[in-house]
Amino acid sequence: MEVPQNPYANITKSFVHLAAQICFMKNCWNPSSMTAITGPCTRHYHPTLSIWLSVDPLADKYPGVSPYTYCGNNPVMLKDPDGREIEVEANKDGTYTIVGGHCNNDKNIYIITNGERTGVLGQMLTKYSFFDEDNNVVLGTIINPKDNSGKSFLMDIKNDRPMLITYIINATGGGKYNFKNKGIDGRGKQSLSQYHLRGMPLNGVAGVGKGNVYGTARDVGNYAAGFVASAAGLDWDEARLGFDLYECLTRREFRQECMASQSAQRIGYSVGASERWQWKLYNKIQSWFDF
Repeated sequence: MEVPQNPYANITKSFVHLAAQICFMKNCWNPSSMTAITGPCTRHYHPTLSIWLSVDPLADKYPGVSPYTYCGNNPVMLKDPDGREIEVEANKDGTYTIVGGHCNNDKNIYIITNGERTGVLGQMLTKYSFFDEDNNVVLGTIINPKDNSGKSFLMDIKNDRPMLITYIINATGGGKYNFKNKGIDGRGKQSLSQYHLRGMPLNGVAGVGKGNVYGTARDVGNYAAGFVASAAGLDWDEARLGFDLYECLTRREFRQECMASQSAQRIGYSVGASERWQWKLYNKIQSWFDF
């Protein structure tokens, strides 16, 4: 059977190539192929016909939207690399509760109203931010757009400029640098995981990117750890070894830290590297006064 040709296909072909490469981040698109998307994608697109060849895998959750559309027909504001999502619902107090999600390259936090996607709250700091060590979304976690405690904590780290050993000693138990456990006695009915992954805005913090970026308390602590290790002069491999050794000692088993911790640490480490010379000068002057 002959497939009818889209009369606009030739006009839009070049645009589709460019858009597809951007939207699918090279993982799902083969620019040398003019037939279909290849790779680990959930959906397939035919650039010559300018149509989707398969429906959105979550189409049954959005009965009011055609299963053959992309991003609810709003690709300028939204992105959806594999047809999946992380979803939150708004609470009356201005916070948001995580109600679903899958760990993938899509860092958007989608707002769900009456079962349908209605907007984007912002982006996660890393694609692992609101997921546990097995990359499962932690349902019931609260994101509070008015909670600036993470930004204040990271600002204090820069102002205090703790020595590496000082930071390590005070980043455990009830130490002042153990951010994810701050205020834990008042967590109420939240589970330990929900409290450690409580979400907060990090926009304006160095290295997190532009726009509304949300991280977790766990992210904040790991960002700080990476920042301090870098500023202390450790290279990344040395810092990584130290972090994993600490994980082994605290868990009493041989293991590496999860990707959520590593990703946030790497961001903090990169920022610390750019400010390393300032820390060296500060610590040198501080050592003179100590003696």
